[in-house]
Amino acid sequence: MHVTAIRFVTCILLFSGGFSLGATSADYIKNHAVKAEADQVPASLVNTFKTKKLILVGEIHGTNEMPASALQFINAINFGQRILVGVEFPADIQAEVSHFMKTGDVTPLKKTAFFTDSFYHSGRGSQAMMAFLDSLRRNENVEVFCFDVPDNYKGTTRDTDMASNILQKLTAEGNPQTVIFTGNIHSRLTNGVSWNPHLKTMGAEILRLSNGFYDFNNSDNLLFRMNEGSSWTCMTDDTGKIKCETYFWKPANRDYATAVNFDYYFLREPATEDGHRNTFFIRKVSASLPF
Repeated sequence: MHVTAIRFVTCILLFSGGFSLGATSADYIKNHAVKAEADQVPASLVNTFKTKKLILVGEIHGTNEMPASALQFINAINFGQRILVGVEFPADIQAEVSHFMKTGDVTPLKKTAFFTDSFYHSGRGSQAMMAFLDSLRRNENVEVFCFDVPDNYKGTTRDTDMASNILQKLTAEGNPQTVIFTGNIHSRLTNGVSWNPHLKTMGAEILRLSNGFYDFNNSDNLLFRMNEGSSWTCMTDDTGKIKCETYFWKPANRDYATAVNFDYYFLREPATEDGHRNTFFIRKVSASLPF
């Protein structure tokens, strides 16, 4: 497959996950949704994740609210112990990321191909993501690592390759508590999506490749869902040309949005829905421009 085609498919996967129809009923959501605030993580969310060794957090790239909520989540579950945070940046810019995390100097990072080519980062190299990293670097318990495949897309084995990269890092570091912040298809703990039941996802591949070390008892995941707003990313237009810009999303108004009127809430799913066991709902998101 041509590189461009692979990149486009990835963007579509990310948005399909965010707007999934979902099977969780409105009644269940109404009875179990735990209201949250933009700057506050519910105790029930903390209690769900505090003992987990591996946590995957799935987002739609290119928003302000999802990196900000991921930061609140990481801060809330970190009780002074060492924690690894994986970001969906290519592993070959690890030195530049580590330099920034240590010094706050963005100059080398801004010169990398990943940050200078909007088509390459497709919203992952956003201002909000840099604010996320800048906040994390002030926490001495946090170490950030990059796990994506260098040169970005390497065909249909990308999720398997990323899973392998993550496991190598975790093994080398003694398997501390780890949060992986990634796109909302990669974060699934089960394989398959509605349009491709055989699709391998990074989360499921981590479980498989770990040979039982990571499982559904010590691992978990969280999906950021939204109802409307905007995001900065790369998608195709009606002519087939891929354009990187701010896209606007009309209200989906599905059960996650209509069952309760909360702007933010946490929900422990009754089953593994869309490959995720937990939801953090954000009613409206806004685009974060490239850094």
